[in-house]
Amino acid sequence: MAYVGLDELCEYNIGAADVAFDQVQGGEMGHTEGDDINHYDGIGGQYAKCRPGVVPGGNVETLLQDGVLLLTNYFLRSAVAKLPSVIKYIQGGLINVASQAKKQTSCYMDSVEIACAVGEPVTVTYNWLALEEEAATVASAATQLSTAIFCWSTGDLQIDSGTYQAQSFRVTGRNNLRPVFSLDDGTTNELRWPEEVVPGIFEAEINVDIRTPSSVDLMADAPTAFDFVFTASNGAKTFTFTSAGGGGFNPTSAPVPFVGGGDDVVWTLTGEIDHNDLSAWGVTLA
Repeated sequence: MAYVGLDELCEYNIGAADVAFDQVQGGEMGHTEGDDINHYDGIGGQYAKCRPGVVPGGNVETLLQDGVLLLTNYFLRSAVAKLPSVIKYIQGGLINVASQAKKQTSCYMDSVEIACAVGEPVTVTYNWLALEEEAATVASAATQLSTAIFCWSTGDLQIDSGTYQAQSFRVTGRNNLRPVFSLDDGTTNELRWPEEVVPGIFEAEINVDIRTPSSVDLMADAPTAFDFVFTASNGAKTFTFTSAGGGGFNPTSAPVPFVGGGDDVVWTLTGEIDHNDLSAWGVTLA
């Protein structure tokens, strides 16, 4: 039997009830590491193999609605040396088909990408790691969200309080989480699973396409960081991303583009925050 997206679910649990992700447009659940095989070829045709540790994880691209996992410490950790808050489990796959869903337990958000472009809604893509995974049968899906999405036409994008006829942007935050394995005695059927996850350096980068050139000077002795602010509304609430609470984005690229005679000249400005500047990742929805 063939299946389509209508037959699928993707949801998370941070308390007592399963909660549907914001409207899912794509993604997958699987392993971020461990599906490869280490091959060992010896003399005389000898051969052996050994598999590395396996790391459950996944990613999901959503249209922003409630953004629960985006707005809390489930992504942005509360302190540099801490992990983001643990998600009890994430599950996804076919609805009510025996063992054709995955359930990943003790999940941690590794990265988040927020993006928007002219003609499109605000999207949020989540990437996570987990400590455990099992095949699951999910009899029914959690109630889908009815919250309105955030369309581009309600947006206001500013760089250092100025507007530049922005065409699109993408801002990505990374926790750089790392799984930990050891040679300690393990449990059968769990021998290659990670024992824990540890935090890495928090980083964030931005890519903005604009039709009016900016004043960013990458040839300066110490190029000045720029603040980035984007807001959008769904009629009931306003979504805001701002780097103004921290040190802003250090510019890394702003090349002059060449295009065909009748084509649009679009500048691409990129930048990155200072490492571990948690305050530069400011997200609200109110």
